[in-house]
Amino acid sequence: VIDAVLVPDDIVAVATGTGSHDTLVSLVTAAGLADALSFPSADLTVFAPTDAAFAALDPAVVAHLADPANVAQLRRVLLYHVVAGEVLAGDIADGTADTLMGQTLALTAAGPTINGVTPIGADVPALNGVIHVTDEVFVPQDIVAVATGTGVHDTLVAAVGAAGLGDALSFPSGDLTVFAPTDAAFGLLPEGTVDALLADIPTLTDILNYHVVAGAVNAADLSNGQQVETLQGNSLYVTKSGGRTYINGVEVTTADVPALNGVIHVIGEVLDPAYQPPAAPAAPKTRTGLVARQLAGANRFKRCGAQRSQCVIRRGSRLGVRVAGRPAGAVRGERVRFEYYQRTRQGWQLRRARTVRLRANGQAQLIVTPPAGQWLVRTRLLEGETTRAAQGNNQFVRVLPPRPRR
Repeated sequence: VIDAVLVPDDIVAVATGTGSHDTLVSLVTAAGLADALSFPSADLTVFAPTDAAFAALDPAVVAHLADPANVAQLRRVLLYHVVAGEVLAGDIADGTADTLMGQTLALTAAGPTINGVTPIGADVPALNGVIHVTDEVFVPQDIVAVATGTGVHDTLVAAVGAAGLGDALSFPSGDLTVFAPTDAAFGLLPEGTVDALLADIPTLTDILNYHVVAGAVNAADLSNGQQVETLQGNSLYVTKSGGRTYINGVEVTTADVPALNGVIHVIGEVLDPAYQPPAAPAAPKTRTGLVARQLAGANRFKRCGAQRSQCVIRRGSRLGVRVAGRPAGAVRGERVRFEYYQRTRQGWQLRRARTVRLRANGQAQLIVTPPAGQWLVRTRLLEGETTRAAQGNNQFVRVLPPRPRR
């Protein structure tokens, strides 16, 4: 009988205790991934490179990943070694496995092998999964390698090579976002354009850099109306509509393709650095004017006097607003704010306000509640939480006491 529950070591604790994964544990901590790989977590499979495997890497690569400025890339390298769920060596079949980084590992049952590497220690158990020890570090594909492997970006890759931009877009480099036109996109250009660009390297470089943004920017990070500066210097114009993302009016057909040094968004047209967004249409002129039920009790509204002239109405009667300059149906459901101002020694002071919705006929009304006296009534057509500029919306209203009951 014992008085405590024995809890097995989780993945991080097991790796810490092997004596041959100090570099891995140190990098996991530096990348802020220790909690994600520790209990409690869902089951995980970790392909764990040894200290000797990291020592075999190019020192420049190790230094780059160890730089705090490149922690996002370090996280991608480490997560490329992690698969969701517990996968024992005997369960590995020919095919691929999706990693938490987003790219896939190539698997073969014979061996088994992962990206051509046979584990030197398999099925090391942990509370939250299993560890397979490897003597190599798996490095995800960078932007150029990903584009090369898609099969639909051959023209783009050739143009990048011709412009001498291959190294700038390859690992190690800072994070980048590339809007990658397909071969079909280049095919939409006028005949002979691609050949002419390949013969004009400065212009080609200018166009290619217009498709690249500093930093890894996922589609969810882009907002409607946003302007994003490119490495070329000019901006890209973002539009979002119906759950889709458009760059300079060109739809992103495949978003968030992960790469070691950033992200790729696939587009169906080549972007023009001289692009300018179409001018926004002029806002319709909108006027709000007060209308009031006739004092005689008729079932119609009459227009109040012209701006800054007097309108007389009894307290308890109905005061309304009519919107002109736009079709009635176009403003149905929009809100109008009534504001009552009273003159004081300090000037006109807001005393009360109320918001009502417009009906299908473009009108709204409410019962007059301010005490008898002279008031300045201002009406504003609202849009969201802001007010639209509106003309003819200030009226002097004299409120009379209610008609005495007989």
